[in-house]
Amino acid sequence: MASPSSISRPFVVILGWLGSQSKHLRRYESLYHGFEVFSRIATPAQVIRALLTRPETLLQSPRTWPYSYTSSSVSSNLMPRTETVDDLAWEILAKMDESNAPVFFLHLFSNGGGLVWESLARIFAASHAFPGPVRQRLNSIESRIAGIVVDSAPALEMDRLFDALAHVPPSDQLRTLLQAEPSWLYLWWRWNSPATMDLLNQRRTAYLNIWMENPVTLRIPTLFFYCENDPLAESKSIDRIVKHLPNAHGICWKDSIHCGHLLRHGDEYTTALNKFVQTHLERPDKFPAHSKL
Repeated sequence: MASPSSISRPFVVILGWLGSQSKHLRRYESLYHGFEVFSRIATPAQVIRALLTRPETLLQSPRTWPYSYTSSSVSSNLMPRTETVDDLAWEILAKMDESNAPVFFLHLFSNGGGLVWESLARIFAASHAFPGPVRQRLNSIESRIAGIVVDSAPALEMDRLFDALAHVPPSDQLRTLLQAEPSWLYLWWRWNSPATMDLLNQRRTAYLNIWMENPVTLRIPTLFFYCENDPLAESKSIDRIVKHLPNAHGICWKDSIHCGHLLRHGDEYTTALNKFVQTHLERPDKFPAHSKL
């Protein structure tokens, strides 16, 4: 049960970039004054597995969700193993379910956060297929998501994974290799082979559809921060998404840093974020979608 102090507080989920650490997210946590904050970072192994999992893979709700993901089990041996991005998504949903927050926001970075959002959006879109109690809880959570802040995402060129992994500490890269399944290593070894490129193209299409066609993404107001000189998250692709979504607004700088816009353009970043949050703090159902078309 949520504590009394959290009953009327809005709730933000912050999803870090590949290779980030908790200390890197604290400056973003401090931007959400008066919020309940929950920050998570997908591991390199989870990100690689998400990229190399075929998009038609079916989603299944954990048998004991949300009871196996209560706050008392977080950071303890009772916590279910979060081997995949889907596992992490269900953990996040359980934390949101536990809260009585009137509204939720998500603030995500690069594909480390974007792939978690992909899983969350797929779960919401498939909620009708889950058992009744799970469906009801998911619908309650989804209806309270008031806005999404997207920093340096999505990065649609899936074959740039190694460029992103260069920013991961060597110890984490080694740990990822040690945890890798034989199928990962085979695809990794044959990275430029037709079979691997075909898989990555399928993943790119599925990932793009989450941003362009998923009904949850189409409904929720979204603020994009990105730049023209980002080699990982190309501005032209994000421009297309911003123009397509009915409730999206983008701030694109000519020169900035991947996942570093707050450091380079702090005043503009903070002002835009505060305006976005204040605009959408009321219940999401009071803000019907208005098409740009």
